[in-house]
Amino acid sequence: MKNLISILFLVIFGRIGAFAQSNSDQRVIIITTDGLRWHEVFKGMDQEIAKQKRFHHGDSLSIFKKYWDPNPQESRKKLMPFFWGDLVKNGQIHGNRGFGNFVDNANPYWFSYPG
Repeated sequence: MKNLISILFLVIFGRIGAFAQSNSDQRVIIITTDGLRWHEVFKGMDQEIAKQKRFHHGDSLSIFKKYWDPNPQESRKKLMPFFWGDLVKNGQIHGNRGFGNFVDNANPYWFSYPG
């Protein structure tokens, strides 16, 4: 009887250990940003900001050639190529207010705590 209990114990806990090890490669990494406007992340370059001389120093044409596209999906890819190329293929992105996905600060001070 004692041997039977020992064998059942090993079988049950052996299965639990194998299950835990099989799921150990699943990871969640949360990356938050501070200082990015959701407009640029999801819509691409903001024309009104790019037209302001204090941001382009007299050369808005090169900024428009490099980052502007009338299609918001293309414009955002030009502005943030890694984000919309590699990152979006391997993860999830939240905060597109155009689709009602509000990712807001929840503390009463209305600022984020980096780190």
